[in-house]
Amino acid sequence: MVVDVSHSTSMSAFNRMGQLLYDIGLCSDWARSINRVADTFWLSLNSSHSSSSLKSSLQSNVNSMATVIEDLENVQSYLLDDFSKWSYCSNSDILVSPYIPVWLFNGDQVTMIHDNLFNTVSRFIINGHSLMAESLINSTYQEHAKFLMINGLGFTWNYFNRTMAGVADCELHRVKTTGSNIRAFLYVGLSTSGALYLILIGFIMLVSRKHDEFWTFILNNAAPSLAKLKITCIDRLITAHGVDYASETKIDVQKHIKKTIKTTIYISYIWRVTMFLTIGISYYLLLQLYLYPKCETMMINRPKFINTFNLKRSLLSRLLIFSRDAYSPYFINIFNETYDFPSSKIMIERTSKAVNDQVQELKKQDFIDLLSDELKTKIFEHEKNSTVDFTAYGIEDGVMVLVGDLVSFSHNNLSDPSVLQQLIDYSVVIQRQVGEEFDLADRDSKKLIEDQLEIIIDVMAVYSSAMCVLFLFYYLPYLNRQINKLKKFAILPTILSIESD
Repeated sequence: MVVDVSHSTSMSAFNRMGQLLYDIGLCSDWARSINRVADTFWLSLNSSHSSSSLKSSLQSNVNSMATVIEDLENVQSYLLDDFSKWSYCSNSDILVSPYIPVWLFNGDQVTMIHDNLFNTVSRFIINGHSLMAESLINSTYQEHAKFLMINGLGFTWNYFNRTMAGVADCELHRVKTTGSNIRAFLYVGLSTSGALYLILIGFIMLVSRKHDEFWTFILNNAAPSLAKLKITCIDRLITAHGVDYASETKIDVQKHIKKTIKTTIYISYIWRVTMFLTIGISYYLLLQLYLYPKCETMMINRPKFINTFNLKRSLLSRLLIFSRDAYSPYFINIFNETYDFPSSKIMIERTSKAVNDQVQELKKQDFIDLLSDELKTKIFEHEKNSTVDFTAYGIEDGVMVLVGDLVSFSHNNLSDPSVLQQLIDYSVVIQRQVGEEFDLADRDSKKLIEDQLEIIIDVMAVYSSAMCVLFLFYYLPYLNRQINKLKKFAILPTILSIESD
């Protein structure tokens, strides 16, 4: 159980997949910006209207792309190591098997292939480096920009997104399987305890019967010896002490003989065994009905909980890209009918709905249970460090306001670039806050599960210690007293045997 809880709380491989999903979306965004600025810059250069501001803007975009590519390289370095952590999941095949659809561009020739995850990330990295280098020297950078935009916004991103959902389902199945195994273990423990209890009761009744037979034997054999003992004592008084003793009293032997003796000693044993069993059953039921189910529920919900933050951040990035294109159509020249890519306005509607779905997911009680008080306040109530007004009442409120403004901007065909720039600035702030929100959610939900696990371990330790103390200082002394009694009782048959002789 501890191993599976550790696996569920770590989720490092899962989180890196989420980062990968976000990074390839950013690659598309910066590829679009680099391609547009480079086209404008080199056109102005050829027409003798070069602008230093365009060159500066191009270099700035290249630097931003370099940061994303560096992050992709870092994520890729862990991919093969992560394979062992989620190889139990069928979706892990994408790491080494060619399942991911990828569009390749070579001049006017366009082909689609299927590749594995490691190679696909390598293609993004290679095309990113090529775009950065060739855009600065007016070479064939458009092919690399097309690769990053089409794959980063379309087929590859969608496949990665489905894979993330699949991995979350695998985590859920893994935790449920672990829970079933633990419940089976607890049921076996309860059944074994019950069976042992019945066996002990059987032994107690057997010992009780032997105890009654022993005392019946002692009494029945002691009565006939009583007359002989009296005669022996009288002879001793007369011969040794000169006592003139005469008695006509006779002992009625039959009066002192009983066929059987019934005692209630078994009640004492049964009570002690029952108390021991009751403590054990209470421990099992506490684990089964309260402690582990609570931990299991959090482990089941955590993958989708974390994926909600990952996906929301990626969707906000995509929403900003499509909003930019709605203001200044550019993708329409790139994404033709060959790639079956909808218009930016349609993508804004779809993406905004997806963001809203993720926000609503966070309001579910199962997810709220994974939020710390600090994060609940930050998400739903008040963001202390907010630099924009619409996040002052919580990040999620700010997300929905931003989404609404971007949708309104695209539908109203606003032409004021300052409005778009303001929304872009707000979006950058929101994405940063959502990133911080994700870090807190990952850390806090992990700690909540670990704290619950510590409670389970503490209960197990208390139970084990209590059983040891109870055995050493209550049951063991009681058993020793009973053994000493039996040792004393064992002398009686010997005495009776001597007297009979």
